[in-house]
Amino acid sequence: MIRSLARMAKDTSRSALRFATALTVCFVGPVAAIAATMEPIRIDGTALPQPKPDFVSLMPGELVEMTVPLTRPDLSSILPKSTATVTEMVLAQTGQQSTREDVYKLQSGEGLATLLARAGFTRADASAAINEVIGRASLRALPVGLEVRATEHGFAFSTKNGREIYAIRDAEEGWMAFTAIRPVERYVAYAQGIIDDSIYRAASASDIPDGALAEYIRVMGFSVDFQR
Repeated sequence: MIRSLARMAKDTSRSALRFATALTVCFVGPVAAIAATMEPIRIDGTALPQPKPDFVSLMPGELVEMTVPLTRPDLSSILPKSTATVTEMVLAQTGQQSTREDVYKLQSGEGLATLLARAGFTRADASAAINEVIGRASLRALPVGLEVRATEHGFAFSTKNGREIYAIRDAEEGWMAFTAIRPVERYVAYAQGIIDDSIYRAASASDIPDGALAEYIRVMGFSVDFQR
């Protein structure tokens, strides 16, 4: 019985080996034939398929001409450049000569009308000048200490955005106001120091301007506790 089982197992293993060999030959043969027939694709000048056209181009329509919007012009090419003195601007705009030019600082609780009265302008002239300026600058937001340069024919003051507001009295047309670009030279400055007790004292010792320090504290105030 044992010999019969052993002989059957031996015959089964031989049959399985023959079947595996036959499968190997059957699979290897077609794969080798396919590999032999594969060749690289060569373009002989035949046009390649084009992408599907957009169906919108097939619909009936009329050709129209469209003007492309122009870019916004630079303000420096439109607005005049400010001058070193108001006297120069008055002479360039009206041809009038000024005999004096003084600088007045806006005081606490003072408005532009009061400052112009201190500069020697009448109430009528101050009112007419303010009516021309009011559309170009917020007169309620003028800071204390603002410098206003004034002559007998007009005045001017600077704003934060690098512009100057001029108000000039013409002998024929009366008061007129306009905005001028103030030439600004920009450069990078570097300063460093050690904070012992106060950042303000350390900045003053390092010759950092108060305006730059205030801007730095405003920007970094959400990330740094300057009280500690």
